[in-house]
Amino acid sequence: MDSNFLERVSLCPFIENQVQEGESIMRIAHVHRDSYIGFNDIGDEVTLKLRGNQRMKPSSIVVGDWVVAIENPMASFSTITRVLERSNRIDRLTSSGVTALVSNVDIGFICVSLNENFNESRIFRYLSLLKSSQVQPILLLTKCDLYQKEDLDSLRTELGEKFKVETYCISIEKKYGIESFLSIFKERKTYVLLGSSGVGKSTITNFLLGEEKQKVQKIRESDGKGYHTTVSRSLHLFDHGVIIDTPGMRSMLLSASTDEIDESFTDVSNLIEQCRFSNCSHQNEPDCALRNALESGDLDAQRYKYYLKMRREARYFEAKENNKLYLEQKKKWKQVTKNSRKIC
Repeated sequence: MDSNFLERVSLCPFIENQVQEGESIMRIAHVHRDSYIGFNDIGDEVTLKLRGNQRMKPSSIVVGDWVVAIENPMASFSTITRVLERSNRIDRLTSSGVTALVSNVDIGFICVSLNENFNESRIFRYLSLLKSSQVQPILLLTKCDLYQKEDLDSLRTELGEKFKVETYCISIEKKYGIESFLSIFKERKTYVLLGSSGVGKSTITNFLLGEEKQKVQKIRESDGKGYHTTVSRSLHLFDHGVIIDTPGMRSMLLSASTDEIDESFTDVSNLIEQCRFSNCSHQNEPDCALRNALESGDLDAQRYKYYLKMRREARYFEAKENNKLYLEQKKKWKQVTKNSRKIC
């Protein structure tokens, strides 16, 4: 295996240590209905398909995955023999269950437009999503040409402090914030762009690639929201690493656990631990650290509100998953009992 090109698409020791001698690996760049496109070790894009006898759903492989494949020069596609273990993955909760969006990501850009579509609740959700996936979050404020430079500096500082995250302002059209934005990127890293439609993810991708790879549309003037221009996730190689563009998500349910929500809001969870009583309801108990912080303004009331909302959502998800596991186990043991009766 020639790892020179693969290192450019973020091959790391965690992945490399899973590869056996003589095996060839590729990184998934596009996922189609019954096939995939992956980069091989010389930089060619190769069409891939699962081996016929593999008991794996096509959706089990996502953009960013590393796979072991057998290339066949005589066929129009190569064959995936196994999928390597992921260093991490970003999940989304849908009505049908937990769905993996992308995998093996180092840094996630939360792209938010500074227009009438700006939504603080959505930012908190993306932050929790990335932190629960062990992905470093960075807040990227787009459409910043709507503000004066001095206003942007104070806004960036204000939002960075509120969300406890590294924050940048950028306008590709006005060439604002480009230098500081590019300073983020390091070689052999994987970056993903997340955000609603119309926030400029495809514009940023095209800028980084130096060509119009992703289709771009204008936002609607009526409400500032965007059209779904990117319809699927895609991985691209550029001078400073690997960038994954994703379709816009207008709504998003979290699959994070209550513990992961607490890790995303460490300032809140630390205050709760400082309360005099372990079962403090934060209402009328004496020496309630959390209530004192709210009253003094040390803890933002809106931030605490988001914390409670997302924790309730996490508890609902945990209860749903536990019930699902219970029903699966019940069905399994019912079948075991049924089979044992046949034997006896």
